[in-house]
Amino acid sequence: MNAPISRYEPRSRGRIAEPRLERMPSARLTFGGIMQWDRRSTLAMLAAAAVPIPALASAAAELGGTKLVLLGTAGGPRVRKNRSGSAQAIVSGGNIYVIDCGYGVARQMVLAGLDLKRLRHIFITHHHSDHDIDLGPLLQLAWLTGLTTAVDCWGPPPMHKMIADYLKYEAYDIGVRQRDEGRVPLRPLIHSHEIHGGGPVMHDAQLRVTAARSFTRQSTLRLPIASMRRIDQSSSPGTRVLPMSSSGLPKMPMSSSMKQ
Repeated sequence: MNAPISRYEPRSRGRIAEPRLERMPSARLTFGGIMQWDRRSTLAMLAAAAVPIPALASAAAELGGTKLVLLGTAGGPRVRKNRSGSAQAIVSGGNIYVIDCGYGVARQMVLAGLDLKRLRHIFITHHHSDHDIDLGPLLQLAWLTGLTTAVDCWGPPPMHKMIADYLKYEAYDIGVRQRDEGRVPLRPLIHSHEIHGGGPVMHDAQLRVTAARSFTRQSTLRLPIASMRRIDQSSSPGTRVLPMSSSGLPKMPMSSSMKQ
C-alpha cells in the first residue's frame, strides 16, 4: 500500500478562513462512495478546525509525499462569504500543480502555506467562470511574488487566447514592474497548451495527467468539451490515481473510520 495522501483544505468561518489538514490513508482515489461520519471522525475534524492557521500551514509544509490541497470547493459562479471558487493544488516533489482557478485561488494558496514561486503547472478542467476566472491573476500574482520559472497551462481551447488577452489587459502594470522593478519578463514564463480531446496530456517525474472527452450542459444545449479527468502519481511504487468529478474536484477516498 502506498503512503497516504495528505488532504489540506482552507475553510472559512465568518470572515476568517480556517484551514483544515487531513491525512488520507487510501492508496487510490476512486469514483463513488458515500461518506459516513462516526463520532471519532467528527471529533477529530472539530479538533483540527480549532488549530490556528500558522500551525496548520507549518504542519502541511512538513508533510512528505504528495499533498492534495482543497483550496476552494464552492460550485457555481456566485460569490460566497465562507467558501472560495473551485480550485485544488497537488504538491509533490516540491512542485505545485493547480487544478482549476476559481475566484480567490492565489489568496487561498498563500493561506494554505503554499509558495506561489513553486507553481509549475495549471490545469483547467473546463471553461466555466467558476473554474477559470482567476487563471490570469494567479499567473500574475505568482510572478509578482517572485516567480522566475516557467508555468505550463493546460486546458481546452481557447487557452492561448485567454492568456494572450489577459496579458494585453494587464500590459501597463506588467510593463511598469518589469521596467521599474527589474522583474524578468512575464510572457516568456507562460507556456499555454490546448487540449482537443482525450488521451495523454503531460507527465514528469511526479505526475502523469490524462484527459477524457466530457460534456457539460448550458441552458438547453449539451456542449462537448475536453476535460481534465485523471492524474496519476508516478513517483512511488504502483500508481496513485486522482480521477476528477464533472466539477473538476478530485474524488476523495473514504478512510477506514469513515466507512464504519
